[in-house]
Amino acid sequence: MTTRRAFLQIATAAATPVALGGIPGINPRTGHHIVLFEDSQPQAGAFALRAQSQGFATRAIRHGDITEAWLKSVRPAWERRPASIAGLTTPAALFCFEELAFARGLRVVFHAEHILLPDGSAQHQVQRAGHALSASALQRAGSRWPQRLADSLAASRLPRMARPGPSLASLEPALPAGATLLTSWIIA
Repeated sequence: MTTRRAFLQIATAAATPVALGGIPGINPRTGHHIVLFEDSQPQAGAFALRAQSQGFATRAIRHGDITEAWLKSVRPAWERRPASIAGLTTPAALFCFEELAFARGLRVVFHAEHILLPDGSAQHQVQRAGHALSASALQRAGSRWPQRLADSLAASRLPRMARPGPSLASLEPALPAGATLLTSWIIA
């Protein structure tokens, strides 16, 4: 049974961020808390710069290691309330965040794979489309696909859909020689 004291402590804690102007990092148009990106990939850096220009807080992930982003940004946000996050990262980073999100009732609602080829081009495959962006729209964007991805993130609200099961993040496709795989995703 909740005591009066516990109720007042919870209410005070919940009201404090609102009284201070909102929860830092939450984009009021979309509800996304933070955008994560793999800092070793220039395409992910371009995605992050565009996301910042759209009003998103961003955090770099270094070589797929989510530790700092988890400890300093995502976990504190999720301790307050289940908040959505988005990213352009390695598949390993998505896999880890997905596992951590599952216990909080959050799921991957958008998942796309981006194969970065040695010639500078990219191939795109949308795995889970709880989002309006298609692989053909990314392909048409050419080298500006990271910016198109960030624009789409900023223009959309979180999808209302049935709770999907696990994503395919743990199943990496066979890659051509010299290619790199990035994944874009939204967990909500």
